[in-house]
Parts: sequence; C-alpha cells; structure tokens
Amino acid sequence: MRKGYSTQLRFDTVPIKDVELNLECRDAIVPVLRALELCMPTVS
Repeated sequence: MRKGYSTQLRFDTVPIKDVELNLECRDAIVPVLRALELCMPTVS
C-alpha cells in the first residue's frame, strides 16, 4: 500500500533546484540527474 507524504519542505532538506551536482564526478548518475534537472519544469 502506498504511503502518503507531505509536499511541504522540511527544515533539514534542500530543494531540488538548489542541489549542487559535482560534474567532475565519474559516477554515471550525475549526468542523468543533470538532465532530469533541466527537464523538470519550475513551479513559481
């Protein structure tokens, strides 16, 4: 069964738009995360 979650940000979290990605990292997930960051619309 799915669990509900609150959409309100907590004090100990960083918004996705403020996450800094280390582009020098050799990990394969970093380019994927960067592409997702560019694809996601910003809500204002």
